[in-house]
Amino acid sequence: EATYLQLTTKKPKDEGPQIVLGEYYKFSGQMDKALESFKKAHELNAKSEGARDRLIDHYLNTGKLDEAEKIVTALLEKNKKDLAGRYFTGRLNLAKGKTDEAIELLQGVIKDEPQSAPAHQYLGLAFAQKNDLSRARQELGEAVKAASNLPDVHTQLAAIHLTEGSNDLAIEEAQTALRQNQRDVKAATILGDAYLRKGDL
Repeated sequence: EATYLQLTTKKPKDEGPQIVLGEYYKFSGQMDKALESFKKAHELNAKSEGARDRLIDHYLNTGKLDEAEKIVTALLEKNKKDLAGRYFTGRLNLAKGKTDEAIELLQGVIKDEPQSAPAHQYLGLAFAQKNDLSRARQELGEAVKAASNLPDVHTQLAAIHLTEGSNDLAIEEAQTALRQNQRDVKAATILGDAYLRKGDL
């Protein structure tokens, strides 16, 4: 943390160090500090897509839907076809329980950007909400192919495998998630549950 803070001091007008600091706080579970850093990064450079997208993502992940919607609405007012705006609108719809609308939007994003790992991820989660676990697995698998270093996706895949009774696959995905993020409590819980179901504990 001290190193990241020093970077923000050395480059006080650069959003980059604030983004890095925010990511550190995010993965260490210090969500209030992460929000502070992402907001600062966005204030330093409102044109930075990295800062903007991390701030929206943080708002969505912490249930601050109104705050996320303000930024997303502004994006789409400038360009209704904006890819990030459509993607985040899909996530907003998913968070609001508008699953069908989310699926339609996210499928449109993937049509325009087939290698978008986040779009595949949240499309998978939308299908999981509809209890279509086969399509959920397919989309989450596409997310992994597009970007293998996504611990959340491996955790989500592990949860689906556990629900389907595929304990070995659940263990494999949970272990992958924990290798990428040792603080992933959900992955650790799924791993323990899968071993219990196998009778290996």
